[in-house]
Amino acid sequence: MKLPIRQQFKIRAFFMNPILILTLTLMISFVFAAACRRSGNESGSPANSPDIYTTPLRTLDGKNATLTSYKGKILLLNFWATWCGPCREEMPDLDNLYQKYQNLGLVVVGVSLDSDRSDARDFIEEIGIQYPIYWDGMDGPLAKTLGGIFALPTTFLFDANGKLVKKIVGPRTMKEFEAILRPYLGKTGA
Repeated sequence: MKLPIRQQFKIRAFFMNPILILTLTLMISFVFAAACRRSGNESGSPANSPDIYTTPLRTLDGKNATLTSYKGKILLLNFWATWCGPCREEMPDLDNLYQKYQNLGLVVVGVSLDSDRSDARDFIEEIGIQYPIYWDGMDGPLAKTLGGIFALPTTFLFDANGKLVKKIVGPRTMKEFEAILRPYLGKTGA
């Protein structure tokens, strides 16, 4: 059954309305953004704790490395990249956390997912971050061990026993990190 021409034009006009298209686009974007933000807030204790301590990494100078020396510490493992604006904004707070709480057993470790290690090295030298930074590259072994990194920044919290207790997707402020870390500070396993 074919609709009369006048009804066909009304239907087309309705769907070609720029305000309707903009409204639908904004609604879809809002739902997607809310879902992404919620995944960062609601992530609780993951079921399995992968062995991240022996996974091979590289220093920003290209030397082979692992996270073995951080066993027995509270480990805040932050995945980032130089092209990620929220990552860059979060790094000074992570550096302040590291300096403020390292005497309570906290270690903040950054892991760059930049495709070129030298980009990460140059950026870190420029901003003067004090916490340890490693390079895993895109889809590197550490990211794979943790099930993949699908958004940046993504931060994993391991307790002093090496148990993965929190996955945090999206940027956080120093106060938000302090609230997350509070139950674990001062409880080292070594």
